[in-house]
Amino acid sequence: MSESSILSRVNRFVHDSAFYRDRGIALTEDERFLETVGINSKHVGEMISFIEVEFGVAVSSCEITEDNLGTLRAGGALCRQQAAVRRRLTDVFNVN
Repeated sequence: MSESSILSRVNRFVHDSAFYRDRGIALTEDERFLETVGINSKHVGEMISFIEVEFGVAVSSCEITEDNLGTLRAGGALCRQQAAVRRRLTDVFNVN
């Protein structure tokens, strides 16, 4: 999956979220969530759930950092990295 496709889906999720929509917030790809809107753990949890369901990957607790989830682009990069790991594991172990 391409970076632009992943970023587009993450972007759509965030902008469709009532938290952002109701406040009239439109984030750019590199704008930091915490600095711009002050997201809390509930919103981080929603983002993680979206990533896991939408892209079929697992986000471990050690990956829940501002570097990995602090911007739309960072969230997209995490999805891409996790998807690549899943593909490698599937190839190596021939499992789905």
